[in-house]
Amino acid sequence: MYIVLGILGVVALFIISAIVNTWSAVKSANTAWKPSAVFSSGSKNDDAIVALDVDGVIFDSVDLLDAIQQISEDDKIKGVILRVNTPGGAVAPTQEILSALHRLTAEKKTIYCSFADIAASGGYYLATACSKIFTNPGTITGSIGVIMPFANLQELYKFIKVEPMLIKAGRFKDIGSESRPMTADERILLQNMADEIHRQFKTAVKDARKLGDEVIQEYADGRIFLGSQAIDYGFADELGGEYEATDALAKVLKVEAPTTLSRFPVPEPEYRSFFGILSSLMKPETRSPSEARQILEWIGAKAPQLSPRLSSGVPYFLPYTWFGAHEAAKAR
Repeated sequence: MYIVLGILGVVALFIISAIVNTWSAVKSANTAWKPSAVFSSGSKNDDAIVALDVDGVIFDSVDLLDAIQQISEDDKIKGVILRVNTPGGAVAPTQEILSALHRLTAEKKTIYCSFADIAASGGYYLATACSKIFTNPGTITGSIGVIMPFANLQELYKFIKVEPMLIKAGRFKDIGSESRPMTADERILLQNMADEIHRQFKTAVKDARKLGDEVIQEYADGRIFLGSQAIDYGFADELGGEYEATDALAKVLKVEAPTTLSRFPVPEPEYRSFFGILSSLMKPETRSPSEARQILEWIGAKAPQLSPRLSSGVPYFLPYTWFGAHEAAKAR
């Protein structure tokens, strides 16, 4: 136990020291900071098809909405490959992104979808805006459902001798409180909310995929399935990756398929992962002050997403397989 704590302490001191050194490099610079080219955006002049990447858990819609707006304003862009690699996420941001995708299609921009490793729940919800869905045979998809996490910590509070107290006005104001069991009326209220969101999800899938009620009833119950099964059930169209989706879209649009797709939003720099951050902070002297400052600003903006926390009582489009693993990782 003490060995583990010691190791964690050394790692924490190392990270703090690296951040301080990096910040010192920024402060010592006399030149004004400007964004580096790594954060530039936009398509090449002759791009008729671009890629829109949905990668990671969806907690916020801002970056994707900005990217969609850029695509909307570029008249040269005729088609979009929606590259989905997400287990889903929060309900409202997912629905907001879906609405923006529908606006793109209304502007006569054709959207084809390409599933990557996982395109489940909210990831599949976004795919309903696409004219055609390409999937890898082993892609994890489906999970057409809603989940709302709660916890009753009453016994834990008793064990650690903590007595939570609150003052409320309104019968349901403390709904989902972790300090007491959920009442029957609260459970009914929350279940009705989840059922309504699920109904919205199923309606979107049914209308987009032209599926019968019996198919929706059987498969849109939160279960996950493989990409190959999605085609059999009617939830996807063809086997293939981004290359096949791009080639098919180019033929429909009667344009030359680009050898390299311009991507929106702009791919994040190499320090987008924990180990990338450590690698970047290891040698601040080898980086320009502007790049060092970019690292610090990226950490401030993105650090919460490196280990995202699910809020109690908030509905999510997420498969329970991801949710359960995430909660177990937090508990360790």
